[in-house]
Amino acid sequence: MLVVEIQFLLLVLVAALGASAGSFLGSLNYRLPKKYIRKWYEEEDLGELGVEIVEDPEVVNSPRSLCVHCKKKLEWWELIPIFSFILLRGRCSECKGKISPQYFVMEGTMLLLTVFFYLKFGLNAEFVILVILSAIFLLAAGIDLQTFILPDFLTIPVIVSGLLVTLLQFTLGIKLNPPFATSVQDSVLGLILIPTFLILFTWLFKVVTKKEGFGFGDIKLLSGVGVWFGLFGVFATLLLSCFLGIAGQILVSLLTKRKIFGVHYPFGPYIVGGLFVYLFVFDFLASG
Repeated sequence: MLVVEIQFLLLVLVAALGASAGSFLGSLNYRLPKKYIRKWYEEEDLGELGVEIVEDPEVVNSPRSLCVHCKKKLEWWELIPIFSFILLRGRCSECKGKISPQYFVMEGTMLLLTVFFYLKFGLNAEFVILVILSAIFLLAAGIDLQTFILPDFLTIPVIVSGLLVTLLQFTLGIKLNPPFATSVQDSVLGLILIPTFLILFTWLFKVVTKKEGFGFGDIKLLSGVGVWFGLFGVFATLLLSCFLGIAGQILVSLLTKRKIFGVHYPFGPYIVGGLFVYLFVFDFLASG
């Protein structure tokens, strides 16, 4: 009986950890685009993509969480992940301004992921790495959805850390369990093969159609997937993300009455969605 109670307590703590991490990601997802949007505008012409993000220095620079509408400092009970959003019915307690549902989505997604990883792997290295990577990928998807930018300060560390862990495994003669890359060769092929193909495909697509294909941010994101999860992992992620992208754009078109073709849309969220689907079903795909 005591063992069951301890396991249940650990599960609750893991769920709370996931939801809290999601809450922090939600804050970063709001603040980072508003902090760096001017720099990103200087590097790329985002105006044609319909990006309309206004800087909000008061919220961005505040050490405390504020209402983005009335700038009220939020009380502790307004910052409880998931529950506060439900309790407040998605509105500020002071001005009744709408709270972005992205906070609720990120909190809920991280909660589900951390619980799944805990039940699948237990409290070990695989669990810790998967939670950290999922947080980075989820934040990258949220920023890309708003700005059409996948920041290098998120994608490059994923690639570099993956290479370092691969080198460490090779040096120490150990390896992480699936869904991680099964060998050094698998990790290197995942890093290089699919991204190289996409670079060539994007170049050829632009030559033939005079239009952009995959963005380099998408390719770097997939490189990060490949170095950590190997050639099969990045291939499955790309395939799943394409299916999700097609389904997502059809749904958006039906809901908004907008055309599908010739429209720019961020692909990063679909890559991350494809990766998360893969992490849930990798056992089935690998055995098949």
